[in-house]
Amino acid sequence: MSNMRSNTKGVVTRPAERTARRTESRFENSVFEALAVRFSELQRNVLNILSDRLRELEERYREVYTEDVGTRLSHQPMRLFTQVGQRTNGTIEINLSREELAQLTGTTLVTVSRRLSNWRERGVLRARRETVSVQNVEALRQLAESE
Repeated sequence: MSNMRSNTKGVVTRPAERTARRTESRFENSVFEALAVRFSELQRNVLNILSDRLRELEERYREVYTEDVGTRLSHQPMRLFTQVGQRTNGTIEINLSREELAQLTGTTLVTVSRRLSNWRERGVLRARRETVSVQNVEALRQLAESE
């Protein structure tokens, strides 16, 4: 329920995290409200999720206005790796295209491609068509701190 929204038909929807297969959960508003009243833990979870999202949004705005592209770009895979990264053959894979990474960091596709190529040469990560594979997490952390 991390990205819930209500449409004009009164249905609460939540897109799934980006994966190879996409799914969506749907509840009628009245059903969701009844569940939230009946289960106080659901209310708490929704508030916690919304608070986390708001903090993340505030952090992203702060980054866009106060930090350079390299810092923002190195922070984003670290953030995603803790949320949706999958360990595969000693690397951490994040299903994310270069274009999506550019949008998330408030920069251009050209800039992202240039930085990722540089980091690939340094052995930090590899970017394929729809996946970023972090080869060296510690090096990426250092880039996030130093860029």
